[in-house]
Amino acid sequence: MTRRFGLAAMLLWGACDGTASVSGEDLAPDVSVGDTAGPAPDAEPGSEDVTADAGVEPDLVAPDSDGAEVAEPPTWDEVKVTVGIAATSLSMGEQRVAWEDAGAIWVYDLAGGARVALAAGPSAHVGPVLANGDAEIVFSDDRNGNFDLFTLDIATLVVTPLVVAEGDQVAPTADGDIVAWVDKRAGDQPTLAEIWAWDRATGTPRALTADLAEQSLPFVRGRRVVFTDFGADPDKQFLEGEDPNDDNGDIAAFDLPEGAGALGERIAVSEDPDKQSHAAIDGDRVVWLDWRGISPEPKYKAFKVYGRALGQPEVMLGESSWSRPALWQRPAIDGESIAWVVETSAPRVMVGTLAGTAVEVPASFGELDAIGLRNGALAFLGGGRLGIQPLDAGL
Repeated sequence: MTRRFGLAAMLLWGACDGTASVSGEDLAPDVSVGDTAGPAPDAEPGSEDVTADAGVEPDLVAPDSDGAEVAEPPTWDEVKVTVGIAATSLSMGEQRVAWEDAGAIWVYDLAGGARVALAAGPSAHVGPVLANGDAEIVFSDDRNGNFDLFTLDIATLVVTPLVVAEGDQVAPTADGDIVAWVDKRAGDQPTLAEIWAWDRATGTPRALTADLAEQSLPFVRGRRVVFTDFGADPDKQFLEGEDPNDDNGDIAAFDLPEGAGALGERIAVSEDPDKQSHAAIDGDRVVWLDWRGISPEPKYKAFKVYGRALGQPEVMLGESSWSRPALWQRPAIDGESIAWVVETSAPRVMVGTLAGTAVEVPASFGELDAIGLRNGALAFLGGGRLGIQPLDAGL
């Protein structure tokens, strides 16, 4: 299967001017700044190195060991941006890429090629996600003594409280007007963590889950929120180091109706007795990390990547292995395209579909903290580098 993306849009993304990062005032002159803008403590001046290799059409070769067809690696144009070594929490939107570095929020403009520090200290700004058509960033902040949710308007740099409540509100995820997060207002115990969501255009914040089981890792796209549910686990929570057979997380989703009425339909995405986690969704397609049938020991390190179209059978996309949960990478999905990380001597990124076709992306990182996939381009973050690769010659 061959899929092409619009080259004209991709050409804008490679238009980096090679300048160093600039302050928030350069984005919005003559306006009040909600937080002091400035470089992250460990960040170095930006350098955007652009290669201009022509795309090539991949030729399929024999299927690999997990059954997926593997293509010869294509050559794609790549944008490389220097970021802080501690950079994490990648969020990829239609027009921008955002991340957090040592408590500061940074953004890279895909069309203009500018790397900009938007907000820094004295409180921690963590988990930034692009929202409202990339016009805002939603993030968690501990300025009130616990983590609450705030929005940062990218045009004006004004920071506004979004959700302020008892306990911590963390792990925000957003798409358009929809925001979802992990809410701990009932207490700090993992079993009291619930998934909340808010349609800011028509509704009010509301709890999607309300039980004595840990709910974690939400991801929203359109009007659907997907998350990890430990309701079927004997301990009702994730315990690091547990055999995945005894650490049973399932993948669930909610359809969010418009307005402030009923919660909508809860969808059971995957309920295998082993552990599933780190899900992402786009339309009817869901992808996640999966520990079913892992053998031999240690089951803790090895896992698989699964996906499905709702209403259709589950499909195994690939296998991987990481030494600790901090290195588990959430797969990325955009329409039919799915990206996931495979570990060998260095991280590799595969891009494929539920139909089984996959190609390896020639990533240039020694380590990867996160990947993103949106609007026909793939983003990487890790090891002090942000990379963006158009998939014009991909699937």
